[in-house]
Amino acid sequence: MEEEGEKALPQIYEPGMTHIAFEIDSKDYDEWKETLRKNGVAIEAEKTWEKGNRSIYFRDPDGNVVELIEPGSWPLPRLRN
Repeated sequence: MEEEGEKALPQIYEPGMTHIAFEIDSKDYDEWKETLRKNGVAIEAEKTWEKGNRSIYFRDPDGNVVELIEPGSWPLPRLRN
C-alpha cells in the first residue's frame, strides 16, 4: 500500500535482469538523493518500508531499475570493517 505522497514503485518483476539494489547507510540517504538530483537523475519513486527503512528508485542509462535501500530489509550478514 502506498503512503500519501509516495509514487508508485517501478515495475521490477519482468523477465530478465531489470532491477538491482544496493544497500546504503541510513545517514547517507539524503546525500544520495541530492547527488542523484544534482546529476540530472530522475527519481522514479521513494518508499518507506514496514520496518521504517527507505528506498530510492531510479533508472540506469539502459533502463534498468536501480534501488538504493537502507539496511534492514533482508537478513544479510553484516560485514566487518
